[in-house]
Amino acid sequence: MKTVLQRMLAVSVGLFGFSVTWASYGALVAGWTFDGQSVSADQGAQAGSATVGSSLSTLTTINPGDGGSGYGLRVIPPVSGESSFYLSFSGAGWSGFSLSYSGKVYPFASNLGNVSQAWFYSLNGGSSYNPLGLAPADLVNSAGSSWPTFSFDLSSVTPLNNQSSILLKDVLTGNSQQGVFDNIQISAVPEPVNMALVVFGLCIAGVCLGRRVCARSLA
Repeated sequence: MKTVLQRMLAVSVGLFGFSVTWASYGALVAGWTFDGQSVSADQGAQAGSATVGSSLSTLTTINPGDGGSGYGLRVIPPVSGESSFYLSFSGAGWSGFSLSYSGKVYPFASNLGNVSQAWFYSLNGGSSYNPLGLAPADLVNSAGSSWPTFSFDLSSVTPLNNQSSILLKDVLTGNSQQGVFDNIQISAVPEPVNMALVVFGLCIAGVCLGRRVCARSLA
């Protein structure tokens, strides 16, 4: 019986440790590869529901033909007004967000300079935006299969936490105001109440497994 109890304890501790590790590393909320030529997320917990959009610019999915593989999102500026796109997703049950993606100036031509990026967020459906306060990061004119990668920690932007509707907007400024983006990912960690439910569920699973082990040992 002592051995059985030790096994039960080991299983419970192991499951708890797994849940804590999983929460600390976060999870993929939404990801876009654009290989399906769709603006809907095709990865993560919100695959199919999170989207990419723009109020003024034209968005198309293209194969850049630069030696890379798959499709990307091309942002074409309007005749007048800002060149931008936004990511639309739900932050309910999540906190400590991060954002990563690949991108560069498009089309690839030697006479085009870099394009500056400025990221903003909205919690009211785009009626107003606030700056995310990220360090400046330019899209470069880079021909060939090399795609610069951008990664931003948004954990300090606490208003995003547990919000039911979030828009993250990237505004492009520069000579061409055009860019192409790929492998966009939004990650986060579960809110504490959700984490507690996960731990509770795993503990119940550990107890059930322990009871089975105990029953087998006594049979």
